[in-house]
Amino acid sequence: MPDYDEYDLKNKFVFGDDGHTVWIKDFFMGKQTGWAKGELKNNKITIQAGQYVGDADNNQLYLFPFTIDDNSNPVLLESVNLVKKNGAWTMEGSTDVYWGLWFYTSEKNISLTSAYGHKQSFREVSMQPVVVPESATHEQYIISFTDGWRNGEERKVVDVARNGDDIYINGLSFDSRSDYAKGVVKGNEAVFASDQALAGNSTYWLKLTGADGVMYGAKESFTFTISSAGNMTLKDGVLCTKYMFDESNFNVASDVKLVKYAGDVPAVPASPYALKYVASETLGNQFTFVMPHKDVDGNELNPDKLFYRVYIDGNPYTFKASKYTALPEDLSLVSYNYYDAYTFNDVYQSKYKLFYLDEDNWSKLEVESVYIVDGTEKVSTEKASVVNPSSGINTIGEGSLAVKVVYTNLLGQQVVRPQAGNVYVKTVTYKNGKKQTSKIVAQ
Repeated sequence: MPDYDEYDLKNKFVFGDDGHTVWIKDFFMGKQTGWAKGELKNNKITIQAGQYVGDADNNQLYLFPFTIDDNSNPVLLESVNLVKKNGAWTMEGSTDVYWGLWFYTSEKNISLTSAYGHKQSFREVSMQPVVVPESATHEQYIISFTDGWRNGEERKVVDVARNGDDIYINGLSFDSRSDYAKGVVKGNEAVFASDQALAGNSTYWLKLTGADGVMYGAKESFTFTISSAGNMTLKDGVLCTKYMFDESNFNVASDVKLVKYAGDVPAVPASPYALKYVASETLGNQFTFVMPHKDVDGNELNPDKLFYRVYIDGNPYTFKASKYTALPEDLSLVSYNYYDAYTFNDVYQSKYKLFYLDEDNWSKLEVESVYIVDGTEKVSTEKASVVNPSSGINTIGEGSLAVKVVYTNLLGQQVVRPQAGNVYVKTVTYKNGKKQTSKIVAQ
């Protein structure tokens, strides 16, 4: 079953044992459509129109190639031919022909749901992913970078393997996370050749390339510096996930870092903070906050096991799929990495999480961090909170005004300027004489 490429979209061809039957799959926009049948004769594949290729949105989809007439109206074709030229299967003829997925709106009428391309050329592709030797030793790291597509932070646990001077890292592209890139360790640097194949993406043919950070011009290699603790930082430039054949960028990752990860153990997550509320007539109630990715002792947490929970007036809140239509299901715990570009988002090029709340009657909203390992749930010692200005609630009485804040390190020494990433004990003294002590990770 050879794999084929159609403008960097993955397709599959199966040539029957009878010598003339051909089955083609996923040739429409690279989607996981069903098989269409073709007839091979005299170096030409004929595909008949009207073939059922799958379901979408409760509709049965049928393949109907078409052209566009002078009045911009679609003209359905009875069939389309692919001919072999220079080792590739290409649409026959000079007229632009489009693939179309159509569904029947009545017994005689059909409606176009999707259309794609013209003059496609299907090339056979053989792409071998990097294979890690069985003798290699493995360590877990957490990778973080800024995703160029949405300008938000991404974090993930990845595998780093060593075999002599050879080093293998998976997850350097979030668009093909299972694939490894192979490099060579030279002193305190790990050097990787560019254009390494990313075979794991289900839709596109991709490759991983180092590039400069200005115009994203391709480089022959990319380099990570290795600290004395074994952590790694991309030396310069960015990592580009590129289409294999047309060389354009599929995605870009900047500020790439890998930090050693001790493994999944139950831990109390550091508390969220800086919760802010903005009312918007067009977007609804908007909330932003900072969610640390470490525990109260400053250890990295697995972002796949880190969540936040929202409370409204003291009660846990569930984002209902019936109200928040971008959600596939009801959501009461929101994953650290969750993003749908509608209800949940990132603040552009910042460390803030953002979500929208489609509720009008609330007085106080709170957010807590939740870390779940092997069924054991640990929550942050404090919740970030904000009061609805229109509720009339005044949460700052005279006695609850903070008059003094002191930070001490874990040795009990007072610190004037806490350093980012270090753990401190924060003691707040209020006007009424009460004190509140908490362990925090400085940001």
